[in-house]
Amino acid sequence: MIKAYLIIDESGAKGYSKNTEQTEGEFGVMVGYLVPFDALCILKEQSTQSFKTISSKDKIHITDLTEESQMYKAREILYTNFKHQKACWFYNAIYVNGLNNAYKNFDNKELLHVELFKGVFFKAIACIYDTTKSKDIYIEVISDTIDRSVIKKFKESIDELINLYTNKDLIKSSTRYDKSTKKVINYSHTTTVKYDDSMILFNSIKYDIKCEDTAITFLSDILANSVNYYLKKSIKENMNIELNSIDAIKKHPLSNLVYGCTKKDSNYTIDIMDIMYRRVYK
Repeated sequence: MIKAYLIIDESGAKGYSKNTEQTEGEFGVMVGYLVPFDALCILKEQSTQSFKTISSKDKIHITDLTEESQMYKAREILYTNFKHQKACWFYNAIYVNGLNNAYKNFDNKELLHVELFKGVFFKAIACIYDTTKSKDIYIEVISDTIDRSVIKKFKESIDELINLYTNKDLIKSSTRYDKSTKKVINYSHTTTVKYDDSMILFNSIKYDIKCEDTAITFLSDILANSVNYYLKKSIKENMNIELNSIDAIKKHPLSNLVYGCTKKDSNYTIDIMDIMYRRVYK
């Protein structure tokens, strides 16, 4: 089994699908980067030492860096570390109006944070598989502080997809109150999905989600902030640019290391998130 840490953070818009953009082209983004199980302590120690040059605090966030020189130094530390390690990183970005368009005719309201997490988590799975060809994967997700209710939603959102990727039945449970008998009736619906040979199925995908405020989550904090910055620049040039394409992130200093962004070539396909959550429908 391949084991890895997935360090995540988000930037930009938050909230539910009922929201519409407050500024033109408003979006939310979540980033993630992978760390081998045996490399986390070294990365944490090295990063802690590096960040002492910009702050004496044990716990710092990008919003604490008020001076432009501090922000520049923090980003340079990130860029230097990732280039040296050739770190695999990825992001998922969604327009606020795109999420609203997708769910405006539904009663249920989806949380932007959850949709972003799903995209990042399964890009991590894909990256590990592409690198190792392993079909047994364990990921320990590490983030800065997240509400327990949001973590619960994270887990619910990916558990069903994990069942799909591991060829398990999908089981939906529900209840209904029967007025005639004055009893609550429990229902269970099972769906079996059949796949063709082109579908990659895994033996097992296991995970855990933990929170901490350390140098490694500060790295993801800086990364999320920088991705937000460069995507905004791309949006100024093209208001409806596909956020998860290489064109949208190509000016980022680490764009040569990003995984999972679509490229315009002979086999070009649009990222599923850019299809589902496009800002406007043409």
